[in-house]
Amino acid sequence: MNILFEGEDIKSVEEYKEIWKNQGNIMIEKIEHYSQMKFVFQELKAIVYNGKSMSHPLMLRDSYSYDFKKAIPIHELLHIIFVDNDLKFKDFSSLHNKLYSFYKDILLDLYDKEFLDYVIEEENKWSDIYKKA
Repeated sequence: MNILFEGEDIKSVEEYKEIWKNQGNIMIEKIEHYSQMKFVFQELKAIVYNGKSMSHPLMLRDSYSYDFKKAIPIHELLHIIFVDNDLKFKDFSSLHNKLYSFYKDILLDLYDKEFLDYVIEEENKWSDIYKKA
């Protein structure tokens, strides 16, 4: 699996590239393991920019800390694997409840409880919907 990172903020693009180079394969392995699903794509393009991260198209916020940049691709790739496998959800909340059930296990497996707590704290700032999920 390959992700091509592009964007105007060269430092952020390079940080995402470094994270992906060092951890991308294990991220994919863990996402597929915990979700029990497979990705359809073999290559993606990720735009690194000054805006909200999203999965379709893959766009990653440039202003996050280096550590938080390790979590964001996992979050967005979980959205992508759901679409790749035709998972349907009745609303944003049920989608994120399912996503976070995998996300938590993946982050604990790759990092530790302290990192998971940090990510939860950061994502809770996004909106009440994320906090509830």
